[in-house]
Amino acid sequence: FPSHDIVSGPETLLKNVFKFPAGHYALVTDSSFQLTKYWSPYNRKKDLSISFKEAQIEFDRLFEEAVQKRLVADVPVGAFLSGGLDSSAIVYAMKKFSNDPVETFSVGFDWFGDEVDDATKFATHLGCNHHPLICKSDDFKFLSDIAWHLDEPIGDPIVLPMYLLAKEAKKNVKVVLTGEGADEVLAGYFPHKVLLLANLYRTLLPKFLRRNIIKKFTEHLPASTLNLLFDYPASLGEKGKSKLLNFLDTVDTLPLSSQYRQVISLFDEDDKKQLLADPSLVNAWQNTEFIKTQNELSENHDFVDKFLSLQYFDWLPDDILNKCDKMLMANSIEGRVPFMDHDLVEFLNSLPAKMKINLNNNKILLRNYLKKNGYNFLAQRKKKAFYLPLDRMGQGKSLQSLMDHYLDPGRIKKAGLFKEEYIERLKSQQNSGEFINDKQLFSILMFEIWREKFL
Repeated sequence: FPSHDIVSGPETLLKNVFKFPAGHYALVTDSSFQLTKYWSPYNRKKDLSISFKEAQIEFDRLFEEAVQKRLVADVPVGAFLSGGLDSSAIVYAMKKFSNDPVETFSVGFDWFGDEVDDATKFATHLGCNHHPLICKSDDFKFLSDIAWHLDEPIGDPIVLPMYLLAKEAKKNVKVVLTGEGADEVLAGYFPHKVLLLANLYRTLLPKFLRRNIIKKFTEHLPASTLNLLFDYPASLGEKGKSKLLNFLDTVDTLPLSSQYRQVISLFDEDDKKQLLADPSLVNAWQNTEFIKTQNELSENHDFVDKFLSLQYFDWLPDDILNKCDKMLMANSIEGRVPFMDHDLVEFLNSLPAKMKINLNNNKILLRNYLKKNGYNFLAQRKKKAFYLPLDRMGQGKSLQSLMDHYLDPGRIKKAGLFKEEYIERLKSQQNSGEFINDKQLFSILMFEIWREKFL
């Protein structure tokens, strides 16, 4: 959990309790329990001969079919609309197959990074019944309920606005379509670009140049300058700069799976040594080499395929889809995810990487889909992370009172899992603009709330 603020399956934090793995069925008899994998994201053979035009036509067809299939219901259906590419494409397709106005829901935080206004304009253009919502600092009072509904700790602050959005949607619909999974299958995350650049950095530049010029130059750059390369609505900070330098140090020696873990990890190895009270836990919670999915790849699969495949092991089932499902079901809402349609996923995994990502762009097929249908302004839009500004909202009484209780030094010391001095240092630097610091603190808080409720 401390590595990347989720509980990676198949294990759980409860002894002898395991998660049922995705894409499997179990045969149970009086004397046995046998798991069998029935589906793989790589069921479709890699096709390097397909033209871009052919790929675009097939993507458009499969995507619209994925949306249309998920509109079948005997209860009202709506959609979460962030204003970004994924949800906008879904709502456009929903409108195409519906005679009635689409019920749409968006959430923001009343700051410059919001896309609520963009979502409202797009919804108005399509004639949707739109319901915008602002998440406030007082809403952190729901964290205790959220921790209960999650069943396991998830340290991503996005669980809060997702819970509130579902709470609002419940007033009007029973089913919502969401854009989860699009970034994973279309290479839309910032870490994907980092890994792509790192591979070029390692293969094209001589080691001498990397070690003695580029790394030393980066060491002397202020973190504020590095922010210009950082596709995120928050400051990289000194902690983020240190993380980048550590990554440059290990890009020559670590296998791809470890590079991927390092990029997405919230706590690196040094952090864990300072955080965990029992040194043996540092080794027990070391990053695992995830090779299970990679074994399904053929020699035709390229570098991008390899790092995208790593997400199917835990990132998608244990984080992205998990928190979406739990937060919606906590409010008796069913979530449906068109980008996770198995036919669409298999097709996208069969395509050459250049049809998904390059150095200038990502989600290429999805952007083209929007452009073809008259939404070039969306197709050209730079991705904005769905980000809760903890440095602004974390100053309210609701969150501070939770931290005072759950992160009390005496309470932490008595539990014996974490070193109270590390947490106190994080608390003293709270809201300083170091987003990694604030996210680490929130992650520990969610763990402590879960621990009290479940243990």
